Amino acid sequence: MEVNKIIVKENYVDEAFENAILKMVPNKKPKVTTRNQILRWGSSVPYDNAIVSKKIPAIFDRFSNDIGFDSVTLNEYYEGQTIGWHIDEIEPVRRNHIWNPKKRRYEIDKDNPMTHPERLHIDNQNPSCASCNINKHSESLEGFRNLIKGFMKHLNERSTQYKIAKRYGLVVENEIEVKFYFEKINEIN
Repeated sequence: MEVNKIIVKENYVDEAFENAILKMVPNKKPKVTTRNQILRWGSSVPYDNAIVSKKIPAIFDRFSNDIGFDSVTLNEYYEGQTIGWHIDEIEPVRRNHIWNPKKRRYEIDKDNPMTHPERLHIDNQNPSCASCNINKHSESLEGFRNLIKGFMKHLNERSTQYKIAKRYGLVVENEIEVKFYFEKINEIN
């Protein structure tokens, strides 16, 4: 099966292969156990600090016949950890906060916790990466799309590092339509 140039091979890794890969995970306890550990063989881009070796172990040769790759990344999660996805309401639900002067912070208003609670249902929800969901706040999809379109203008106005990277050809700007993942998937289906 192929989706957006991503090849999905169901049940491609059998139990013996999985056990062989797991033996490659260092048996040392990481300094921080609240986050997953990333191990990488081959290319160091984009995880330079996670590189185990520039050489890809021979066990991964079985992939080279049908998939061209320059690296292998292994994400190790500990019991109870999950991939950090958020749930986004397509039509926004706004959580109402009030200032608590004793605790010196905002808290959910217990009398009126949200506007549009009727929108809080599965048909109005999509998975979202944390950074997108946090930036979207309680914007509509079109409002968020316009916010993203404005990022380049803001970077050109405010970020010296961005302007220098652009000047030296490290950044190439594209004026393209902002299309969200679920919109692309809906076009395929």
